[in-house]
Order: sequence, then C-alpha cells, then structure tokens
Amino acid sequence: MENIELLKNVFMFRDLTTMELLQFSKVLKHRKVKSGETIVKSGEKGKEMFIVKSGSVNVYAEDPSTHKQRLIAILGKGDHFGEIALFKEGERIATVTARDNTELLVLSREDLERILSRDKDIAIKIYRAMIDSLAERLKKTNILALI
Repeated sequence: MENIELLKNVFMFRDLTTMELLQFSKVLKHRKVKSGETIVKSGEKGKEMFIVKSGSVNVYAEDPSTHKQRLIAILGKGDHFGEIALFKEGERIATVTARDNTELLVLSREDLERILSRDKDIAIKIYRAMIDSLAERLKKTNILALI
C-alpha cells in the first residue's frame, strides 16, 4: 500500500482509483542507489521514470552560457523524474544523482504501454493528466520568456 500512496502523489496518476493504481504498483521495480551514484545522465536515451521512495536526489542541467552542470532541483520522498521518457523516445535533458542512499521505484515505458493498451479508461486519465502537466509547464515557460 505504501507504493500506492506514493503513486497518488505523482501528477499523472492523480485521477486513478486505488484498483487502477494497483496495476502500476504490481509492475514497479525497486532500485537502490548509493550516495553520489548517477541514476540518469543527460544525453542518454531514457525509457523509464523514477519515484523517490526514500532518500533524495540532485537534478542537474547544463547551463547554456557556461556549459557547466548546475543544480536545478533537490527531490525527496514522493517526488518523481524522467516521466517524459515514458511517452517520447529521446535523450534525457538532466543528470540525476543520489544525494544520499536512496530507494527508487521504477516504471518502464513497456509496462506503462502494456497497462494503457489493456485499459482505455486508465489511458484516458493518464493522457489527460500528462496534457494538463505539459500545458502548465508551457505556460510557466512562456511567462519566464517574457520576463
């Protein structure tokens, strides 16, 4: 049930019922990483998302003016990263490392696609949540571009 509670905090799962969340909980993989270990690297191909079950991670992005990695976020229990890789094949845009010993829940693109192909109601809920999230991010990006 702890994994289901964590899933409820992830925006794309927010509208799913407990029974629907159980389908995802069953396919999640657990991954333990040590402090300082790189979880994902900018430029690598991605095909899974991660939810922080315990511990915390640093998220770095390249500063375009200096080409150096800059800390842009610290994520802790219940936070997630890498979700774009579930929907679009491409390169990671950030490097993520463990701040301390960290346990992650991992959802692969293949597992997501399997669930979405079996249950159209879940698919609709997840795609709507993804669209809402992307629209909100675009809105914030547009506002920042105007400043």
